Amino acid sequence: MAAHRAPLPDHWTGRLLDGVSDRCIRWTKHRTVLWWSKDPWRAGLLLTAVCLFWSFPYYDIVLGTNGPGVNWPPFLEQVEQPFTDHTPHYPPTHHASKLGFRFVPAALCHALGTDSIAGALVLQLAMQFAVCALLFALLRRDARSGVQALAVALPFCLVAGGHSFYDDQWGFFDTLALDLLLAAAAANGAISRMLLLLLAFFTDERTIVASPGLLLLWRPDERPTTGKLALLITTAIVYIAIRWSLGSIFGLRSEPVPWSYLLDRWPLFPYALLHGAEGFLLTTGLACVLLWRQRSWSSLGLLVLGSGLVTGVAISVFDTERSTAYLLPYLLAGVLIIRRDLPQRHFMLLIAGVAFFNLLHSSPVSLPEQLFRMLNGRSLGDILRDPI
Repeated sequence: MAAHRAPLPDHWTGRLLDGVSDRCIRWTKHRTVLWWSKDPWRAGLLLTAVCLFWSFPYYDIVLGTNGPGVNWPPFLEQVEQPFTDHTPHYPPTHHASKLGFRFVPAALCHALGTDSIAGALVLQLAMQFAVCALLFALLRRDARSGVQALAVALPFCLVAGGHSFYDDQWGFFDTLALDLLLAAAAANGAISRMLLLLLAFFTDERTIVASPGLLLLWRPDERPTTGKLALLITTAIVYIAIRWSLGSIFGLRSEPVPWSYLLDRWPLFPYALLHGAEGFLLTTGLACVLLWRQRSWSSLGLLVLGSGLVTGVAISVFDTERSTAYLLPYLLAGVLIIRRDLPQRHFMLLIAGVAFFNLLHSSPVSLPEQLFRMLNGRSLGDILRDPI
């Protein structure tokens, strides 16, 4: 038991942190906290509520006064005919011209009979609950307790990887894609992992660069194995074959993103990385140091190169902020790596620091701000910039 205490240095800062830690530990033993952390269903509900409070969608704009955004009609058109090429109807720069091989969300809505914006938003809310429940389940698998898993999951609700709520239907595809990635991370059999990954790839291509992070999640206590790497490579080959077949049979296609856009936006790399990881930059950095000291070069390379690749892809598209959500597998892996080596007391203080930084840095629109905007017709930021 004494090993878990691991007192901090006898300095005023150490005593202060010790006091904060003691209060946090007493709080985690409260019966209400224990109830919410008992299983993924309860934890998922609480975490979804935190996501909604911290980043509330523009429901009133999508459903009300200003009508649907420019991206909804093409998506609902795809829902009616998921395997029909709709790209000729839209310019190459339009979001709809990239949907040819992102047909899983439309096929899902088609199968469920969801052919309206309101129905899609309800489905997105259910998918958000699944993200939170799966995140808690993965953390609970490796955490010392349900309370610790819940505490670690909370900071993820404050970054793009834990939610993808933005105005219009931005985030609908990403929420489902994150669901499939986390489900693949939680799955045990090779076939189920491959099927979930294929569905993720056909939900959004950005899951392809996020999927190597699963090598660190499938077995966090070991280095990536050749068998798991072979599974990823095989899945990618099958994906290419299916994509080519669908293009040949149904004429599906997707307009590419011009390389010049990436070359023009590379200075945004630090901003995108900070926006996507926020406080988890600290945990990921510490994980890299631990892997370096352990000489686990394959895991270190995977964590660094994978995170860099996701960030590079994020800056190559218009919606950079939302694209950083695909850092989630790498951020989660970094947390799990340092959890194994830090005493529980120090680890929880670190997670509290991450959550505090995320609260200060995050830039979504919270529920109180949304209500203020709805009642006043102007956002709080607009009023502060121009009070008259």
